[in-house]
Amino acid sequence: MFRINATLGDGLVVQAVIDTAAEVTLVSDRVLKKIPGDIPVLEQVSVMTAGLDLCMTGAIVGPVKNEIGGQTFIEKVYVAPIEDSMLLGLDFMRKHGIKIDIPRSTISIRDTEVSMNEEVVSDSLRLAKIKVNKSMSVPPNSVGFVPCSVETKLDTFVVEGVGVDLIVPMSVHTG
Repeated sequence: MFRINATLGDGLVVQAVIDTAAEVTLVSDRVLKKIPGDIPVLEQVSVMTAGLDLCMTGAIVGPVKNEIGGQTFIEKVYVAPIEDSMLLGLDFMRKHGIKIDIPRSTISIRDTEVSMNEEVVSDSLRLAKIKVNKSMSVPPNSVGFVPCSVETKLDTFVVEGVGVDLIVPMSVHTG
């Protein structure tokens, strides 16, 4: 995963993921709360995740000041409960003619070259075991609430079933 430094508002430095799979630029809801000042909510929206077919409630906010490579951009951004601080999406990259040079680990914005940091994230950091507190029988064709706990401390996480014997609705939680 490639990341660059971005400064939001008047000094909040975050690592923005260069995400060519994201149609829009997204800022984490927890990061938005740290940006000084009142940023107006323009519209409530539903945001679909790539790959998981998961729909999250989010918003379009703005204008938000975003500084990358010494250049300032004033943009509307999407806000949703995502794990990364920020995803720099295709909307921003197209609008500002960003060129990605993977072999050199740089991006170019308006003739300014910005270094990207390459981070390899292992799947073990993104998976956690869920422990069911006690044995429980759920009759066929019925629904049951099964108390459980996550063994690893996580900020925001998704719970989903992995087998065909049990249907577990996908859900997003905040730790």
